[in-house]
Amino acid sequence: MKRPLFNYTIEQLELEYKSQKNNPILLLALEEELGFRNSARAERLLNEVLLTISNNKEWHQESDRIESERTKQDQPKVDIDDLILDLSDKEGYNVISAWSALEVLSPQTFIKPQQLAQNGDVKLVASLQSGALPWEGLGEKSKLNYQLFYHIILGTIKVSESVDLLVKVYGDTNEEKPAKRGEAPIASIIVNNKGLLVEAPAVSISSFAWALPKALNGNLSKLGEWSQAEKKLQEGLEVILRGKGTEDEVLPLTLNQITDAYNWIIDTLALPANLVKPNLFAIRYYHYYKSGGSPEGLLLNSFYLRDLELTKKLIKENKITPILKKYLGLETPIKEYNLFENRKALEEAISPQNFPPCRWPCEGLHPLVLLQQAAVNLTFKNLKRNGILPVNGPPGTGKTTLLRDIIAGIITQRAEAMCAFDDPQKAFATTGQKINVGQGWLHLYKVDQSLKGYEILIASSNNKAVENVSTELPAINAISSLFPELRYYKILSDVLHGKETWGLIAAVLGNGKNKNLFIQRFWWDKEVGMQTYLAEASGNPQWIEEKNPETGEVVKPRKPKAIINDNAPPNAETAILIWRKIRQDFKNLLADSRSRLAALEQVRLQVLALPLLRKNEDENSKNSAVLLTRYTKEKVELTSIEEEHNQSNIEKQYIEKRIELHKQIKPGFFKRLFGSTSFEIWKLKQAELLNELEAKLLVIKDIYKRENQKSNDVKLLFSKYQSAQIAHRKSLSELQAANDVVVKSAAKIGNHFINEDFVGKEFKDIQLIAPWCNFEMQQIRDKVFISAMKVHKAFNDAAAQKLRHNLGVMMMVLSGKKMADKEKEQLIPDLWSSLFLVVPSISTTFASIERMLGNMPPESLGWVLIDEAGQAVPQAAVGAIVRAKRAVVVGDPFQIEPVVSLPDILTDKICKHFKIDHNRFNAPISSVQTVADATSAYVATFDSSNGFRKVGVPLLVHRRCTEPMFTISNLVAYDRKMVQAKKIGSSPIRDLIGSSKWFNVNSDSADKWSEQEGELVINMLLKIKERNLEPNLYIITPFLIVAENLRTLIYESRIMHGWVEDPDLWPNERIGTVHTVQGREAEAVIFVLGAPAAGQKGARNWAGSKPNILNVAVTRAKEVIYVIGNRSHWESAGLFSQLSSHLPK
Repeated sequence: MKRPLFNYTIEQLELEYKSQKNNPILLLALEEELGFRNSARAERLLNEVLLTISNNKEWHQESDRIESERTKQDQPKVDIDDLILDLSDKEGYNVISAWSALEVLSPQTFIKPQQLAQNGDVKLVASLQSGALPWEGLGEKSKLNYQLFYHIILGTIKVSESVDLLVKVYGDTNEEKPAKRGEAPIASIIVNNKGLLVEAPAVSISSFAWALPKALNGNLSKLGEWSQAEKKLQEGLEVILRGKGTEDEVLPLTLNQITDAYNWIIDTLALPANLVKPNLFAIRYYHYYKSGGSPEGLLLNSFYLRDLELTKKLIKENKITPILKKYLGLETPIKEYNLFENRKALEEAISPQNFPPCRWPCEGLHPLVLLQQAAVNLTFKNLKRNGILPVNGPPGTGKTTLLRDIIAGIITQRAEAMCAFDDPQKAFATTGQKINVGQGWLHLYKVDQSLKGYEILIASSNNKAVENVSTELPAINAISSLFPELRYYKILSDVLHGKETWGLIAAVLGNGKNKNLFIQRFWWDKEVGMQTYLAEASGNPQWIEEKNPETGEVVKPRKPKAIINDNAPPNAETAILIWRKIRQDFKNLLADSRSRLAALEQVRLQVLALPLLRKNEDENSKNSAVLLTRYTKEKVELTSIEEEHNQSNIEKQYIEKRIELHKQIKPGFFKRLFGSTSFEIWKLKQAELLNELEAKLLVIKDIYKRENQKSNDVKLLFSKYQSAQIAHRKSLSELQAANDVVVKSAAKIGNHFINEDFVGKEFKDIQLIAPWCNFEMQQIRDKVFISAMKVHKAFNDAAAQKLRHNLGVMMMVLSGKKMADKEKEQLIPDLWSSLFLVVPSISTTFASIERMLGNMPPESLGWVLIDEAGQAVPQAAVGAIVRAKRAVVVGDPFQIEPVVSLPDILTDKICKHFKIDHNRFNAPISSVQTVADATSAYVATFDSSNGFRKVGVPLLVHRRCTEPMFTISNLVAYDRKMVQAKKIGSSPIRDLIGSSKWFNVNSDSADKWSEQEGELVINMLLKIKERNLEPNLYIITPFLIVAENLRTLIYESRIMHGWVEDPDLWPNERIGTVHTVQGREAEAVIFVLGAPAAGQKGARNWAGSKPNILNVAVTRAKEVIYVIGNRSHWESAGLFSQLSSHLPK
């Protein structure tokens, strides 16, 4: 790089600055040159130069332009148009680029420094502003079994003020913008307990700090260049930080180095001085010693940036995955099937041939209803290799229930694949790769390809949703108490989840805290850990030495709980014997289930055939009757001809007799000779008789001909009639046989039977049907799943020796250990597959996917199940989708939309800049759910007040809310298509306060908060408390300021003290904006509207303009809702008119 001011002294540089302060070209050159100089004068001058640049927007833009020109000269520009992509891939690249640009402006924030620390512990925060650094001198001691590291924070940027500036520049149309509060670290550094930088990259840079000046200057095109800029910034900081002593000795970081690094990054990023704080502090981090390596850096940026960059790379290299093509809209369905209108497509979707051979045996053994079963069936029918199935789930329609059946089906598929191995050890191939651990080695084995593709990742943007699914799946009440044999590593699962469970079917991973907890409990726990269990199953007996607490002497050895409680086999030989028995049992059950489903499919085909069979029988009957009539008629005619023939023969014989008699009176010879008159008379008579005979013969000949023709016709008709009779008897027999089968099957299957009337029934009338499988069939399917879980345990037990090695290395990977070489890194998917063999489903937030699965290649996971997808920005799911072959996306675009803190005008401009449709790809209008919905061949349509909406496979049977909540939700969001299946339940709160109602409060307010509304809430709570009733309720509001004031009011009132277990926590958990309570439910809801003033019409209209807020608010209440607010103002606020019309005053 050229340095035009290289030969200038510091005095000359100062003179140049004073004389040419208005020259942006010189200022940029000074900034560049001073960056290479370390004197105090150079540092002061550099600060002045940067301050001058940052205070003048025009110079700043010119500086960007000049720097851009220089960048063009230093390295070739990568332009999307220069890439070798087809048109559709370019469009996909543009979508990813736009999402990346949005995400560089999405920082991670904190309000208090301890929020960056493990468990929010304030003792882990160390100030670096003055005094000795924590690692100087003797340094600090670590905790037992942990290594101490420090995350050094290089200043912070004020996020709220920064977003306000963006709003000032771009404007914002949103009435209630979610505040992005607190500060964001500008950069962070990791050092060990000696103050030495860890291996590169030891530095993390904030993309927000880099992007903010560019966005403020309107330079949106730069936002797509973050990945290149990040690398240069990291390298620049490390040059400053990696100081060397004599003979290249590595020295600990000093405060001067840290300060220099801070000044360099502030100056380099050209951040406005009023937005930054020289907030230098460190966060102590205790890293479990068995995890190896060093911890990951603090996450400063969007969780999704790296995966978006990975996806851009895949598109450029023409390696985009099939599922990602669908998600980005590069492939669309050839044909659509509207399940509300196309009854034939719906009937086929629920056909027995599409049923999985198993199901989840839930408590009560309730079957899935029509559309739930359709969604499960379509999942396995349409996603055999890859693809996306979006499921639209309104509140309380059984989304989790649906996911459980899908999980059961996937597990059973893998169990079948496991059964191909006579010896499970053969499923793990030796690779020759190994890792040294202390005095031994852990070998890495390749998992057979046939066992891959069944990994289940459960993901959501909502922490609560992730925890809910992963804690509900293994819960003891998630399965029927009728099956106590359904147990799967139960003791380990109990410890892992901290409650009683039935088995280790799921685990919550994702963030570092969850991963570390999982590792310690799942692997290292000597009582219940999998390492202990697998060692025993491998033939290495495990013992725990019980010691006398007073003397420390060993009293007696005993077996760990995992060995006893979970029945670990004592050796590999026993494990194989158990495996072969369980494998055969499973194969028998699976064959039985499939055979029964095949029989049901035959019944279905008979039902479908009935109309045709009836038509055939009717046609054959009519044909037979017609032929009989024709035959009868022709037969009569033939008889008539035969009679005519007989009569003619008689007449002929009579003529012949007359001729014979006439011959007898023939005159004698002489009379003939002499021509007597008598002879002449005789001859005339003879000729007359002969003519008569000839005429009769002609008549007979004609009659014979007609008789012959008619006889042939009769024979042919008779033959046709006989054939028609046979055909009729056959069709009648087929109809009777099919009808007998249908009648008998209908009697056996009961109300699960799908008959011919299905096609013609009203849509709502069929929604509660649980199609085809009666209780007996469902029991078979239950047993198949139970057996599949036994197969998994027996397989793992029999493969214990090799599985233990893979899992041992997998725990290192989870701890952050990096593989030493490419060969080992390529085996990471096999390590994950090994973990999924033991724990079938693993959950995480989208935010943690890249950090947890960053080294997993595309399509290395079988399935991703996305929950609450309507809440997630569309780019959030990219990391999960690109790593999976199949995705089931469950959510509801009519509930809470994604939260976006950036001004909508800015985000729309970014989308416009990258030439993508902001309505399709930009939150909050779009979400993971809406983008997935657009990929579906199976759809449903809702016509709401906000227009026509097309979604994926719908769920409609509602089981959460009674009236009026159900009807309000159904009217404002679901086009009256939901079906009520919830019966009114008991409600002590309703008994006390009364049925759902609107409490009208006329008040005024400058900031949407009404003290009078708050007082009414307190009075209601007091009334409930006085009766000593459980406060099983949520207090929610559309507005953040109202929620904050409600929390403060209730906290300061101390009303919860002496009432609930944790009175200080209750306001945070039970009071909030509507956005905070999706996925939750309670007996009652108090809906505090706020915005009571006449002048706050805009806020009210914002809340009522879409169904989302009102829909979520009312559907949190199972039994009763109380609305508090100014009725006369709110009832005209869009959809709140529906709320008013259904609630008494």
